[in-house]
Amino acid sequence: MSDPKTFNFYKGYSFTFDDKSNEIVAWFSCFSGLEKVYVDGELVSSKRNLSKNSTHIFKIGKSEYSMNIHTSSLLKGPFICTLSKMGKNINAKSCYYSN
Repeated sequence: MSDPKTFNFYKGYSFTFDDKSNEIVAWFSCFSGLEKVYVDGELVSSKRNLSKNSTHIFKIGKSEYSMNIHTSSLLKGPFICTLSKMGKNINAKSCYYSN
């Protein structure tokens, strides 16, 4: 897992992953519960979620991916974002709340 990064409660945070030639970005806001996943700048999944765990499933070509965002506390974090491809975790990143 990468080194933890800080995020702002009001502005949200994004996690960026690279898989081969694709840039995969997960953005979330604790304030509004809005979550979005982009592949190469194109929105592939979006929903509102105010729970401690959320999963987005999407495809790139014939491969199925999932993006999971998990936290033990919506107010304090840390937030862990895990990217999986074809059911196998390929990368995880984390961040924590900063004033």
